[in-house]
Amino acid sequence: MVLSSSDYNKKWNNDYTSKEGIRDKLREAAQSQTPLKPRIEEAQKKLQIQIAKLDGMASKMQEKDKVIFGRIVKAMAESR
Repeated sequence: MVLSSSDYNKKWNNDYTSKEGIRDKLREAAQSQTPLKPRIEEAQKKLQIQIAKLDGMASKMQEKDKVIFGRIVKAMAESR
């Protein structure tokens, strides 16, 4: 893809102005939020809940894996 000089300048200017707007939005969002410590504690609680759910799912998958492996071993032993 070849951009002409004017296309390149337009793209460059659009990218620059959009990034500047994002920076302003981030700064504004950071200044208007509640104190940091309660937000961090809430995030930690949510992460702990998510970790617990994932651990439960991993345990269930390991049990299913054992069952399937046992079935495979049994089927291979019977086929000999």
